[in-house]
Amino acid sequence: MNSWNELKAGMIIHFHCRTTKPQKSKLAIVVAVEKQCAIALLINSEPSEFILSKPDLLNQQLQSFAHQWRFLRHDSWLDCSSAHVFNEEDIASVRHVADSTAALRNQVAQIVQASRTLNRRTKTAVALAFGAMSFPEGGH
Repeated sequence: MNSWNELKAGMIIHFHCRTTKPQKSKLAIVVAVEKQCAIALLINSEPSEFILSKPDLLNQQLQSFAHQWRFLRHDSWLDCSSAHVFNEEDIASVRHVADSTAALRNQVAQIVQASRTLNRRTKTAVALAFGAMSFPEGGH
C-alpha cells in the first residue's frame, strides 16, 4: 500500500512485522484507522506458551479455520489481547489479502469489549470502526 488512505478497518492484511523476534511476515486484521495511525490484531499460527498459561489471555484468542478463511494455509489464532500499531515503515509493506465478514467483525468487537488487556482508546476505536456500542467505563 502506498498511503494511509488505502487502509480500511476490516481488511485482512499481510505485512512485514518488525516487532516480532525474529522479524517476519504476518497476517492481521485492521481494526481501526485514524490520522496517520492504524491498529491491527495479529493472526498467529498458535497461541504462545505464555498465552496458553493465562486463561484470561487465552479467552481473547479467536480460532480461525483455514477452510473458512481461504487465505490461511492452516488453522490459526487471531490474538485479540494486544494491538499492533502501524507506523510509516509498516505501511509500505502492507498487502490487502481479503475483507473480513460482518460475523468476524462482531466476534472481534465482543472479545475486544470484554478485554482487560486492551486500553480504552483501542476499545473505542474498534467500537467506532466496527459499529459496536460504546464500551462501559473501567478497564484500561
